[in-house]
Amino acid sequence: MQTLDLPKHLSSLIKWHMSVVTIGTYKFRKVDFKDMTVSSFLSAIQDDSQRIVLENAFNEFHNSWNEIRLAFPILNFVSNCRTESDKQGLNLMKINSTMKECSIIEDDSIFLEVIKCLANIQNKFLKDYGVIEANEKSKLINSLPIQDVKSENLISFKWDTYWEDYCQCETRYGLGQKLNFYCDMIEKELEQDMLFGKVLVEIPNPLMKIGFKDDLFHNSIELLKEISRKFEQKVLPDEIKIQIKLKKSKDRSHISELLTHVGMALSLLRKKGLGTQNADIPIAFYLNSLADITGMSSSVIESLFPEDIRISHSVNLYQWLEELNGESIIETLEDKYRVKLSDNAIQCLQEAKQNMKHLEKLDHPLKVFAHRCLFVKDNEIRSAQPLNEYLSNKDLWWPDDFIYDDALKKEVVAAKDTNKSLEELLSSLILVENIYDTVKFLAEAIKVCILLTCLSELLAEYEFVWP
Repeated sequence: MQTLDLPKHLSSLIKWHMSVVTIGTYKFRKVDFKDMTVSSFLSAIQDDSQRIVLENAFNEFHNSWNEIRLAFPILNFVSNCRTESDKQGLNLMKINSTMKECSIIEDDSIFLEVIKCLANIQNKFLKDYGVIEANEKSKLINSLPIQDVKSENLISFKWDTYWEDYCQCETRYGLGQKLNFYCDMIEKELEQDMLFGKVLVEIPNPLMKIGFKDDLFHNSIELLKEISRKFEQKVLPDEIKIQIKLKKSKDRSHISELLTHVGMALSLLRKKGLGTQNADIPIAFYLNSLADITGMSSSVIESLFPEDIRISHSVNLYQWLEELNGESIIETLEDKYRVKLSDNAIQCLQEAKQNMKHLEKLDHPLKVFAHRCLFVKDNEIRSAQPLNEYLSNKDLWWPDDFIYDDALKKEVVAAKDTNKSLEELLSSLILVENIYDTVKFLAEAIKVCILLTCLSELLAEYEFVWP
């Protein structure tokens, strides 16, 4: 019966875990996060309300962990530990413990083993005593995913001296010192206390983990594809773009903050879905409905998301924010990405300006490439490799701009009902190390093209006649 007092700690363990995942995702590099202390982790969270949520969650978690630690010798997972040091016991949890000790980074994490063990204690007890089969008596909901389990769903056994009232003294002998217990009454009390509302705890495989900056490129692609499949998506209106750009002009950190929170909204959308709502509800409304998970105040959410931004805009918004963030990243690139274009490379770009409608399509993938691949300093991108080899990845493009051409048997840049190969627009002479100059050249070419178009329209409107 001693172990039946342990499952109650699952709620505080999961609360801490979900808070770390929700608030910490995409804010850290994996190599830094593992050795970071809890204190450093909390200090790195800029938002006061989020930091308070994490602090409260850690206080509950570390109290629970240290109680579990005392029961370590009787836990079944001892034999599953991977190292001799693990077998000696769980480490004392404190504010200067490392995040590796108190978060799920890998599938063999000791933290995950503890969660599985506590869930197994509860599940085994419920199955052994046959209460699952008794579900028709409404004693038990069959099962719940671990992230949805509440404290009232967890077994928390402790002997209640009140149950001793269900007894009487035996007066026939022994000076009335023998006690006869009314076991039926005690069993009913135990059943009410230990079984009613309790559930089998389901642990997803894999359990949601914190996302790192290192994984952002791959994870964001899969996430965007999944959301696009599940929920109808629309193009972000220009009016909203103007509002966001205005905020960016006043606060340079606004785009990275918005990008992080849109990514969080997308992750929650994949995990939680919309329930009975449709994709036209505002993102702010959706996040406010999950404030108990995100720990975000309504004022922070509403300052980030105008009411006109809907769930149906989320994918297009995220992709556009990647472009804006990439634009900022390009301005801060190291010298190794600022190597001047060769004369031959510049000549190739000048010739590509003959297909300006196609060439301007490169602006988005170039900036998204900078965001996803050059954002992390220790990336695996080879600066001497042709830039078009990286841009041949269709996940960098707007969907209708880079399509498969049956005749050419490859992806091409599409514009004005005509297709051009990527190599025609971006020569192999242009390398990753030239990306800064390439983006600047393209920006100037687009600017000139817009000015010429405006001038042409103005001349046509007033029917200007040259002398």
